[in-house]
Amino acid sequence: MEIMAHLDLIFSSKQYVGPESLADLCFRAICDNLDIISTRGRRGYRTLNKGLVFPSEICDKLVEFAQKNDKIEVDDRFFHIFQDVVATRLRRVSICHSAITDTSIAAITKHQVTHLAFEDCGLISKLGIEDINANAKNLQSLAFRGCPRLALVDLTIYLDSALDYVKRGYVFRAPNLKHFAFEHVEIAPAQYTLLLGSLTNLTHLDLSNATKIGSLEFHTVVPHLVSLCLYNVRIIDFKAFVENVIKLKGLRHLDLSQSNNKQGSYKNPNQVLSKLVSGLPNLVSLDIGGTNLAGRGVAERSVDDENVEYGLCDIQGLACRVNNPLQFLGLYGTREGACRRHDIPAKVIAGDANDEQILIAARVSMNHKPELLQKVLNDLYHVFRYESCERMDQALCIVLEAMEKHIAEKHIQISGSATLFYIVKTKEKK
Repeated sequence: MEIMAHLDLIFSSKQYVGPESLADLCFRAICDNLDIISTRGRRGYRTLNKGLVFPSEICDKLVEFAQKNDKIEVDDRFFHIFQDVVATRLRRVSICHSAITDTSIAAITKHQVTHLAFEDCGLISKLGIEDINANAKNLQSLAFRGCPRLALVDLTIYLDSALDYVKRGYVFRAPNLKHFAFEHVEIAPAQYTLLLGSLTNLTHLDLSNATKIGSLEFHTVVPHLVSLCLYNVRIIDFKAFVENVIKLKGLRHLDLSQSNNKQGSYKNPNQVLSKLVSGLPNLVSLDIGGTNLAGRGVAERSVDDENVEYGLCDIQGLACRVNNPLQFLGLYGTREGACRRHDIPAKVIAGDANDEQILIAARVSMNHKPELLQKVLNDLYHVFRYESCERMDQALCIVLEAMEKHIAEKHIQISGSATLFYIVKTKEKK
């Protein structure tokens, strides 16, 4: 994740300001009446009308807008439109809150897609992985979030089935895959080599909410990582973890944040953070929100390396970055009010010290951290109710985006609605 240095560049209000584009209006009109482009069969399965040929730029948008349309159930019957890989072409497909099954995965992957993401798709199973593997030549990005039937608990229990991962030596076979996200993995630490070993070109890995990653002993099979997200991952032996993660010298983004700070308490936080950061020379983005890694906030000169001229720093573990500040530092929910300290070697900070930090925290937790986003929106609500917000337009866009992306999250909808009330109220006063 790349964070811009200025808020005005981080937040885009284009989707909420001004009229919709003509193209968007066309896609919306088609999704309001799919009979324009397709015919509905007896069982509800749709078939593209003869004579129509749609490139990926149109097909990808149809999938996107269909998911925003209350009239359409984006399931197997809808995806039947794309059965003909000559008349239609899919490239980048992201599916959320859908009842699709492995049948749709088979239809989608025949298009040799480059990007594929599933979120809250409760009916797809491990058999769908086989269709992905069979058509993964062009696949560069793959994500599974909230797909319970895909849960990976023990990769050795399929010895008597067609899914004998141990015998064949891999789970996923996608030679050109660079981005891989798989939430709630429960396999033993030793099995990560089997899970990731065949993904030789992986550069971005997201294992959020994994239960047992050990001390990252599997780092040897993902040597090219530039981004590693371990959000809500409990690390038992953090010292051993640091010893392993600093061997990933190309790492530029590391997310160790927690939504529950009980999991983010480590021994000797100043020392381990210092070793972590000094051992990753290319690191530009670090999220330690919800942990105690920022220490107690006593500004002092580091004594770890007498040959280095350290400046004063209120986060002792980051003293080595005083003259080379991080582009982004996540401090939301850290112990001892770390985000409120003065000398922090980072250009952009996520926290709760002011409206700017809160808005940044909302941005970085927007897509895949609903637990954190709920807390951040509560903080934003308090800013509008009891204080003042200097960036009202950005706050409005954040709230609207959060409510649009997390329709099923009750608490986000409540916090968002309450904040909208005070935003409107504040605008009326002006």
